[in-house]
Amino acid sequence: MSIESIDFGSIEKIEDQCLAGCSSIDNLVIPNTVTEIGQDAFSGCSSLSNITFQSGHEKLYLSDYNNEGPLFAECSLDSVFIGRNLTSKTDVAYIESSPFSKSKMLRSVYVSDSVTYIGKYYFRDCENLEHVYGMNKVDSIGELSFAGTKIKKFCAPSLRTFGEYGYAFDKCQNLEEIVLGKIEDVTNYCIGDCPNLRNIYIGTELRKIGSKRFFENFRGKLYIFSDKLSEVYYKEAYDHNYTQYGQSFTTHYPAEYGIPSTVEAVYVANPERYQSLLGKFYNVKPMLSFKESVVEYSGKTPELTFVNNVDGYDVTFDKSTTPKDAGTYKTNLDVIFSNHDWNVSVAIPCSYTITKAPLTIIPNSIKRNYGEENPELSCTYIGFKNKETYEVLEKVPNVYTIATSSSDVGTYPIYCSDAEAKNYAFDYKQGMLTIDKAKQEIIWEQDFANAEIGETIELTATSNSGLSVKYRSTDLSTVMISSQGGKQYASILKAGTAVLTAYQNGDTNYEEADEVNKIINIQNTSIDAINNGNEKIAVENGSITISQIKENEIITVTNLSGRTMFVVHAEDEQILKTPTLAKGIYILSIGSKNYKVAIP
Repeated sequence: MSIESIDFGSIEKIEDQCLAGCSSIDNLVIPNTVTEIGQDAFSGCSSLSNITFQSGHEKLYLSDYNNEGPLFAECSLDSVFIGRNLTSKTDVAYIESSPFSKSKMLRSVYVSDSVTYIGKYYFRDCENLEHVYGMNKVDSIGELSFAGTKIKKFCAPSLRTFGEYGYAFDKCQNLEEIVLGKIEDVTNYCIGDCPNLRNIYIGTELRKIGSKRFFENFRGKLYIFSDKLSEVYYKEAYDHNYTQYGQSFTTHYPAEYGIPSTVEAVYVANPERYQSLLGKFYNVKPMLSFKESVVEYSGKTPELTFVNNVDGYDVTFDKSTTPKDAGTYKTNLDVIFSNHDWNVSVAIPCSYTITKAPLTIIPNSIKRNYGEENPELSCTYIGFKNKETYEVLEKVPNVYTIATSSSDVGTYPIYCSDAEAKNYAFDYKQGMLTIDKAKQEIIWEQDFANAEIGETIELTATSNSGLSVKYRSTDLSTVMISSQGGKQYASILKAGTAVLTAYQNGDTNYEEADEVNKIINIQNTSIDAINNGNEKIAVENGSITISQIKENEIITVTNLSGRTMFVVHAEDEQILKTPTLAKGIYILSIGSKNYKVAIP
């Protein structure tokens, strides 16, 4: 027949020999309305290379009868899409093939999420079958279901059981890896002879390995993600003694193990948990181990590095749940091992210590003058992590110094102590308080305008430092300085002019004060006496008139505060008259002669 395609519509059964002889059909879609396919339905469909069983929830019964053997024996199947559970006479014990058995050109099978089991013998001796995709919801596979195929990897994330004795992968010469996601008990099953099998991954539900059969010929790496395994078969070696034909014999039976001792390594999430169960017989290793045992506080979740011992799987875990504060932690981290076929989450023990980060606290150095109160003391922090500030401290440091306002000039250490923090260890440094000398000022309000010859005057200048003020005179023959009873006096000895200076040189705590000067000008003549001299001096209407002056005499008039009121270089016989002066006593100097003149 030359039919190349066919639409089954919504039929429920494909009758016996329905497509017999349709040698041109290469692609066929079986709708999910079909519940039964009869005998010899695909007899002679030699070009049929791709068949799709649409996804659905109702089982599809496949006849296993064909003139040449299994149902698809005369087809050249290359790929099959299985969208629902298929059943056949394979379920009868005396049938040892399935509709797909011995499909020698079949290379790939895709199993959808609607499929929950694969029957026994399903792909037995499909000698070119390399790829089995999907299998996400398959929880059971039948006996010898993939035996004799070329599959390299088999992944069934939901698989819980094998059919009868297993041997699902017997004589799979190329098989390197098996994933059994939810299997609970492997006691009664056997993988079969898989000489190149290197890795077996068993999920989180495994509870029992009750015999030696399942792993009997396995030599590779075994990964057990379960923390529920509580029983692993072990039988001690023993000798059997018996008598036969009057003779005694002994047969030695070696020890038997649920996992052969030839297994390269057994990887588990928590080796400590399995130490008593597996440790004495097997090379038990951690699936993942964290490298750091001690890390320093960083203000962030610690970047824990690890060694992943699970071949072919990437590792992720939620770092947000990892403690970040200083302390010692012994916890379990939920680690996800994943690749494009499967992922599994398992609790991995993680023990580590976060040490406190060093935080240097330095009191800020300050200066002040003697006698002042200490400024507010503060400090600088070096070492805060992740933009943290002193606000994270449980208790801020006490910053203090022994210096007080009365402490002498000098340098004094500033200390800090008693800070408290969850995540920082303190390194206290010292700051420095520098006390400088204070300034001082002399206050001297005395007026010597009315001083007279023979008078002794107590000098009353003071310094705001409280230090005693000393005095000196520019002319001790006119004004002499003396001390008596802790006080100082100026004695007026004769007419003349002297400058008295009050000074304070400072001490340990005070700087030298600015000097203060007072002029004492003593006259022993009145106006009448002045008029008897060479010069004639007269006072009238607030002015001083001077006549009979020698040539080149310098004439000056100053008040008692030392301020110059009038100065002129006189010519011979010149008559001078000063400007009108305020009432008071003035010192008139004519050359080297001084006169005390009163303006009434």
